[in-house]
Order: sequence, then C-alpha cells, then structure tokens
Amino acid sequence: MVIGGNKRDFLPGAFSTEYLKAGEEINGKYSPRYYTPLMAAVFQGHQELVETLLKYKADVNIRANNNITALWLATSSPTRYSELIITELLRERPDLDAVPIPESVLPSLGHRVVPTEWTGNTPLMQAVVQLKNPRIVSMLVDKGANVMIKNHENKTAKDLAAEQPNSVELLDALLPADKRQLDQLTTSTDFDTESGSSQPKREPKPGNNSSSEQVAGITVDDEAI
Repeated sequence: MVIGGNKRDFLPGAFSTEYLKAGEEINGKYSPRYYTPLMAAVFQGHQELVETLLKYKADVNIRANNNITALWLATSSPTRYSELIITELLRERPDLDAVPIPESVLPSLGHRVVPTEWTGNTPLMQAVVQLKNPRIVSMLVDKGANVMIKNHENKTAKDLAAEQPNSVELLDALLPADKRQLDQLTTSTDFDTESGSSQPKREPKPGNNSSSEQVAGITVDDEAI
C-alpha cells in the first residue's frame, strides 16, 4: 500500500513521551492525508508508539479526510505487530464499521489513492482480505463488528473470506464466539485426515470381564493452528 507523500514525515520526531507530557498536540493532523500521529504510527507498525499515544489519550475515532480511521488502517496495513496494535486499539472502543468515503478529495489534490479505500470494505473485511488472520478476525467479531454489511461489490465479510486461501479458518473466525467454540470442540474429536489421529477408542482389558476399560490407540495432536 503506497500513499502520496513521504510516509516518514507522518511521524514528527517530537512525539516522544517528554513532548507529550509537555502538551504536544496529540490529535493534530500533520500529513498530506490528514493523518494523526496515531494513524501514522499504526500505518508504520510502530506498536510501542501506538501504546504511548493511546496512554496519552489519542482519539481512535478521528477521521482522516476520506473517513479513514486508525482501526481501518491497522486492518489494511500488514506489519509484524498488526495483531498487537489492533488489540490495543480495540481496548479504546473504536468505530468497528467505519468505511472510507468514495467521494474523497484526494484525487483532485494529486495524491495517490490506496486502492482498497474504494471497495467499501469495513475494518473486518480488510482484516479478512489484507491480513487473512483468523485471530484478528475473531477479535473484531467478538467486539461487535457487523458481519452482514456489504461492500461496493455487494459482498459480505463471509463472501470475502470464502475467496481466501485459508477460507476455512476465516469463515470459522466469523462465527459468533459460542458457535466458534462448539465448532472447534466438534473438530477436535473428528478424525484428522492429515495427522492420522482419531477419536479415542475404549476397549475392554484382555482377560477381564469387569466394566473397567482402557484407552487404546490414542494419538493426541495439540498443535496450535
């Protein structure tokens, strides 16, 4: 994802803890796209700076000039710290369903536009398409993200998940928490065709007619997915 202007300029060096304590404007819009320091930190994957800015009450719901929020940027900008950053943002009760406005003034200003802004995708949809991370998707669902919203192509988050290479995991992550847990429980007791493990089989002990039983032929695979 490329944005017009030098993204290094989005984070003024003055935004250290010392300057924030001194009253530096934490929610000012400094970039050509009117990103706040929080948005810029999210976009660049600066997890520690995100934590610092939130500690000093950075507003997670301020919009850039095309209605982009910090959460939308976080779900649209894959970094090694995406999951941690999104976890931090979700603690601040962000707008979960904010969508960029197509009628952006950016084209008239000559800036390059992020293509995904024009899809009508919510942060949840972006997490499905851009991050493809089931844990992040389930976090958004558990916080109340609307799974029924349709984008400009008339697709829901479920429709988009079905198109991804890890569609099974993403579709499961889009389920409500109670159904997701039930599905995981059911899956854990089914025959695993990849590992060759199966449901535990209980067989009578040889030479013993009592009701006592032993577990035989059990293969346990607790590898996290």
